[in-house]
Amino acid sequence: MILKKFLNPVFSWIQVEITSNCNAQCTYCPHTILKPYWIKRDIPLNILEALNPLLRNVELVYLQGWGEPLLYPNLLEMISYLKNKKIKVGLTTNGMLLNDNMLNQILSSRLDILAFSLAGTTPATNDSIRKGTSFKKIISLAQNIKHYKQLHNIQTPALHLAYIVFKSTFNELEGLLSIIKQQIFSEIVINPLSLCLTPELENELIFIENLTNQQKKLLNLLKNMAKRYNTNLAIHLLQNQHSPCTENIQWSTTIGSNKQIYPCVFHMLPIKGKTTHYYFHKKYYLKPQNFGDLNKNSLKEIWWDKKYRLFRKHHFKNRLEPYQCSKCYKRHIKSEILN
Repeated sequence: MILKKFLNPVFSWIQVEITSNCNAQCTYCPHTILKPYWIKRDIPLNILEALNPLLRNVELVYLQGWGEPLLYPNLLEMISYLKNKKIKVGLTTNGMLLNDNMLNQILSSRLDILAFSLAGTTPATNDSIRKGTSFKKIISLAQNIKHYKQLHNIQTPALHLAYIVFKSTFNELEGLLSIIKQQIFSEIVINPLSLCLTPELENELIFIENLTNQQKKLLNLLKNMAKRYNTNLAIHLLQNQHSPCTENIQWSTTIGSNKQIYPCVFHMLPIKGKTTHYYFHKKYYLKPQNFGDLNKNSLKEIWWDKKYRLFRKHHFKNRLEPYQCSKCYKRHIKSEILN
């Protein structure tokens, strides 16, 4: 262990919540449900100084948390700094702030991954779930970016689609067939809900064991279409039994907009007081796990601290009590990735 304290950790990715502010009101999001308790804040730009000593050992910095990254006033400066350090950089956006000026700046920023979020493949469905966003605008933006890249013969940013599926909207996945055919997105990730703050949201969970033959047929159609049109497709659905956590706890970390260190975003809701969530129809208090403060210690010191090391060890061995992870649906995701 003495040797480790002198070694810089290696990360597959570091996720940075640059802002907790958001301009949308998605019906399933903690930002909407917990609005009276929400803490609005932007991460100080000096976070870059804290990251700098370790950047050579980071594959990807993803500028994403519980807010909309395009609201962060120093976004372009942060991307520029990281790209000058030869770091791969990505973010996920609802797209509503991408006017012509902002879009031109993003396209000139050398950003590697630009992901858009959807929760339906029709305006009626998506726009009613992801309130304050527009399905038509997102598809139009993605098409325009694709054409811009072709015209200028550039590869970045890679366009990804983060798609959230509900039990009641499962059949809307059929609309992805058309989107895949257009070859707008190089990667599409289909996710279920993972954090249910109300009983109604928990009723929207989709378990593999409960899929109908028709639903299985639709998933197979998507897989075949993705192969045909060279689209990376990841389908994440829930199952009753435990699976390895998809958050890559051993090789990643998450920095909150308060500059504190968490194992993943589900531990760092920026709220005042306590809140509850639902797991297999029982209500539990959320128990966020914080491992240190970058205002007080370096990321290297926090990563090798006994408390964080013990958590990663327990997580690896599936000894998750009393951690919040023991009551998390992320441990029930079965992934199928096609590329």
